[in-house]
Amino acid sequence: MVKVQDLYMWNLEVTDREQVLPIVWELAEKLEPEHGIKLRHLRKKDLQAELDRFLEVYNIAWSTNWGFVPIGREEMEHTAKEMKPILDEDWMMACDTADGETVGIALTVPDVNQVFKRMNGRVLPIGWLKFLWYKPRVDRVRVGFLGVKPEYQHTGIAAAMYAEHYRQAARKPQGGGEMGWILESNEAMNRGMEAMGGRIVKRYRVYERLFA
Repeated sequence: MVKVQDLYMWNLEVTDREQVLPIVWELAEKLEPEHGIKLRHLRKKDLQAELDRFLEVYNIAWSTNWGFVPIGREEMEHTAKEMKPILDEDWMMACDTADGETVGIALTVPDVNQVFKRMNGRVLPIGWLKFLWYKPRVDRVRVGFLGVKPEYQHTGIAAAMYAEHYRQAARKPQGGGEMGWILESNEAMNRGMEAMGGRIVKRYRVYERLFA
């Protein structure tokens, strides 16, 4: 067995805001006035259309990454249906051009593993009550996806979405969280996490087997 790739899990805390490089805030502020790109939050009531936008950005933005596999519409619909009860619009964001093209997407969810631990894997007889009780008390998030179409990666979209995460963390119960997995070969994202004052807290390694 030989190593193929490491995947990083980064940790970010709102209390580490002072560690963020000033260029991040500067790029975020220039996004709309200089490039005409506006950040907005995704809406669950428009979920089907948002799925189409997500799929387009994902399948383009990640296409050159190691191990990339395109996501199909049916697969994404199934995942969205399962995740809908835990989705929080404050943590889901997109960046659109002036003509309405979505060119960047970030999908973050509250870390409901905190709730599932309390439920001990059981929905009945009172597991669902525990879910309703503990869900508003989740204090961490998991950033599952953040991607920008290649031709717009110079505009500061990623910086704007990073900054929005900090703004939300300052006002929400969730004051920090983990972002990953990020490929060790994804230099842009790893540099972005460093600029945000993040630190690597977990490292996952993918191996392959060599045959004689």
